[in-house]
Amino acid sequence: FAGFLTGLVLFTRPGFSYGDDPGHHARSRTYHVIHYRLDVKPDEHMRNVRGSVTIRFVPLRSEFRSLVLDAAEMTIDRVVMPAGTPLTFDYDPAEESLAIDLGRDYTPSDTLSVIVSYRAKPRKGLYFIQPDSAYPDKPWQVWSQGAVDDNHFWFPCYDYPNDKATSEVFITVPDTQYAVSNGRLLGAAENREARTKTYHWLLEKPVSSYLISVAAGDYIVLRDSCCSIPVDYIVYPADAANAPRSFRKTPDMIRFFSRAIGYDYPWAKYDQTIVHDFVYGGMENVSATTLTDGTIHDGRAQLDVNSEGLVAHELAHQWWGDLLTCCDWASAWLNEGFATYFGALWTEEESGEDAFQQQVAGIMRSVITGDAGSNRRPVVWRGYTDPTDVFGLQIYQKGASVLHMLRFVLGDELFWKSLRCYARAHAFRNVETNDLKLAVEEATGENLWWFFDEWLYRAGYPEYDVTKRWDPSEKKLHLVVRQVQRVDDGTPLFTMPVDVEVTKETGPVVRQITVSREEEEFTFPCSSKPRNVIFDKGDWILKKLTFEKSKDEWLYQRAHGTPLERVEAIRTLSRNLSPKQEKEAVDALVSSATGDLFAAVRVEACRGLAKLTPLPAAKDALFRAARDSSSQVRRAALSALGEFRGSDVIEVLRGAFENDSSYYVAASALESFAKADFTHAFEILSEGLSRDSYSDVIRTAALNGLAELHDPRVLPILESYTGYGKPNGLRILAVQRIGRYGEKSEEIIDRLIALLRDPYIWVRTAAMDALAAAGDTRALHPLEESERTELDGRVKRAARNAIARLSSMHQQ
Repeated sequence: FAGFLTGLVLFTRPGFSYGDDPGHHARSRTYHVIHYRLDVKPDEHMRNVRGSVTIRFVPLRSEFRSLVLDAAEMTIDRVVMPAGTPLTFDYDPAEESLAIDLGRDYTPSDTLSVIVSYRAKPRKGLYFIQPDSAYPDKPWQVWSQGAVDDNHFWFPCYDYPNDKATSEVFITVPDTQYAVSNGRLLGAAENREARTKTYHWLLEKPVSSYLISVAAGDYIVLRDSCCSIPVDYIVYPADAANAPRSFRKTPDMIRFFSRAIGYDYPWAKYDQTIVHDFVYGGMENVSATTLTDGTIHDGRAQLDVNSEGLVAHELAHQWWGDLLTCCDWASAWLNEGFATYFGALWTEEESGEDAFQQQVAGIMRSVITGDAGSNRRPVVWRGYTDPTDVFGLQIYQKGASVLHMLRFVLGDELFWKSLRCYARAHAFRNVETNDLKLAVEEATGENLWWFFDEWLYRAGYPEYDVTKRWDPSEKKLHLVVRQVQRVDDGTPLFTMPVDVEVTKETGPVVRQITVSREEEEFTFPCSSKPRNVIFDKGDWILKKLTFEKSKDEWLYQRAHGTPLERVEAIRTLSRNLSPKQEKEAVDALVSSATGDLFAAVRVEACRGLAKLTPLPAAKDALFRAARDSSSQVRRAALSALGEFRGSDVIEVLRGAFENDSSYYVAASALESFAKADFTHAFEILSEGLSRDSYSDVIRTAALNGLAELHDPRVLPILESYTGYGKPNGLRILAVQRIGRYGEKSEEIIDRLIALLRDPYIWVRTAAMDALAAAGDTRALHPLEESERTELDGRVKRAARNAIARLSSMHQQ
C-alpha cells in the first residue's frame, strides 16, 4: 500500500512491546489453492453482492476430508462439486470460516474443485460508493480492497498471503460502466435486456488472494503501452486532460524497474484505476493498481504536487509484493520497504543523485522522529494485535533505510547482484526476511547476519555523539565516537562502517572506519588543522548525530558541501542565531536563501531567516525569495514573513495570496497574512474559506489559521465543517481542532461522540483522538463500544488508544 500512514497521523499510536510474541507466525496450511474462478454480481442500490466461486485445490496431507475457507458476514446458499454433487458444510460467522465436508478422504495426489454460491452485504473488502443528498456529485462505483485480509468479506477464499493461485473474474455491472480486474481482459458480454455487461478477466500467474481485485464505475480508458505491455489509465471522463500529467511516466518506470531488478515486468498488462473515498493512497492489486482519485491534479497543482512517487511506489510493488510476496505480515517490510526505496530510486533515475539523497534523508528523518519511546519496535515484529498494527514507519521508511544501508555496506555492484538473485530465486513465491539474507550470501559470499540482526530483528538506530581534536604535535586528528542510545533487550549497540571525510588544505580525503562499541577513538593523519570533518559522508546511515564543530567549519560546509551538507550547516547555524551577533552567519543565510542552486537549501535558509525579524537584510532577502522560481522556496519565504511586521510585509503577502500561480504558495501567504495583520485576521481567513483549490489546501490554511484565533466567531465555523456533506479532509481537520474546546463544552463532547458513527473512517478516528484530548470520561463507554464493533484494525487501535489516554487521565 501507499498512504497507509495518512490515517496514523490522526492519533497517537499505543505502546508496542517487541518482547512479547503472541504467536503471529505464518499460518499453517492443509491445502494449496491452484485457481479461483469468481463470478460476482454487485448490486449498487442494495449495496450487496451475489456470487459463486469455484476453487480448484490440492490437499497437502493424506486423509484430507474438510476444506476450510475464510468467509465473513455471508449467507452460503450451497456448495457443490463441479458435477453438481451437493456437499454439506458448516458456516461459523463468529470464526469467519466455512468448513466443507468433501464426503470422503483425499490425498495430495488428488486435484479437487468445489463451487460455493453465496450472498453478502460487505462492511469491508468490497465498497459501494454512490451519491446522496449531502454529496450529490459522488460517482457510482464499486471497488475492492483486499489487504490485509478483507477479501473474504466478499468471496470465500484462503485469505492469508502464504499461498498463491491463478484467478479468473467474471463481474457483471450496468452496461454504462467499465469493470477492471487482474490479468488479461478476455471479453465483455452484453445483456441488452438486463442492460448489463459481464467482463471476463484472467490472471494466468499465481498471486496471494489479497491481491485479487475489482473496480467498476463510469470510466474512460486512456491507452498507453510499454514495449508489448498494455498500460491503461482508467479515469473519470472529466479527468481525461489531467490524467496524463500523473501517469505519463509509467512506461519509463516499467522500463527502469525491469532493468534495475533484472526481471522484466511479469504481468500481462498494467492498469491504474482511480476511485473515490479510497481507504488508502494506493493498492498494488496485481496488474491492476487502485489509486485515490486525488492522484489526478490540474496544471496549477503540478507546481507543488507530483504523483510520480505514488505511481512509482505502487508499480514497484508489482515486483516487490506481487511477484515476491511476504509469507506473513511480520515480513511485510519485504513488500513496503522495497516499494518505498524503489520509489526513491525512481527519483534518482529521473531527477539525479541530489534529489534522491534529499528524499532518502526525508525518509530517515521520519524514522528518527517516529521510532522512539513506546513506538519503538523492530522491522520484523510479531507482537501485533491486528495485522494493520504492522503497517507503520518501521516497514515503510525504516525498511527503505535498511535497503539504503545494505547498498552502502555491499556497494552498488553487489547490492544489485543480490537483489537480482533474490528476485529470480523467489519469483511467484512467498518470502521471509531470511530469504533475502541467503540471497545476499549466495550472490556475494557475504554472511550479513549481524546487519540483519541489528537492523531488522532488533529495534532503534544508533545515536552518535562525536567529538574531535587536532593535535599539531602529532599531526593527527583524533575522533571520539560514542553510541549514546539507550541499550536494552530491543535496541543494541550497532556495528556499522562509516565514511569520514577530512578536508585539509590539499583537499578532502575519505576514510572508512567501523564503529561497533560504546566508545571508540580513531586517528587520522592530518598535517594541518582540518577545514571541516564530515561524519558519515553521503548520509548513508540511519542515525541521530551530535557533532560539535566551530562556526567556521559550519560556514565552510555551507559554502562547499553537498546540498544535504549545506542544509545541515544552515540548520545548525540557524539554531542559536542572534540578530545582534554572528554577522557572518546571517550573511551566509541571506546568501543561501537567494543564491543557492538547490531549492531545498534555499528553503532551509528562509526558515532560518524567520528568526531574524529585527534585521532589514533578512526581510529583504525573504522578499526576494518570495519571487523565487521554485514554489517551494516561495512558500518557505512567505511562511517566514509571517514572523515579520509592517505594511510592506502585508503588501507582499496580500499579493501572493491573490496572484501567485501556486495553490500552496497562496495558502502559505494566507496563514502568514493572518499573523502579520492580526487585527483583520478573522476577515482575511474567512476570505480564504471561499477559495477553491486542489485538495482544499487554501481552505485548510484558513481553518488552521482561524483555529489559532481566540475569537468566539470561530467555533461555529469549525462545527459547521465537521458536518456530513463537507469535504472529508476539511471535516477531519475541523474535528481535530474542535477537540480543544471540549473541556468547556458538553455540546462539543456530544458532537464528537456522535461522530464516532460517521460513515467516513478517518472522521471517526479523528473524533476518537479529539475525545481523548478533551479528557471527558463520558466518552469512555462510546469509545469502548467503537472498539468492540469496528471492523478496521486501524480504527480499533485508535479507539483502544483513546480509551487508554482517557483512563490514564482519570486515574491521575
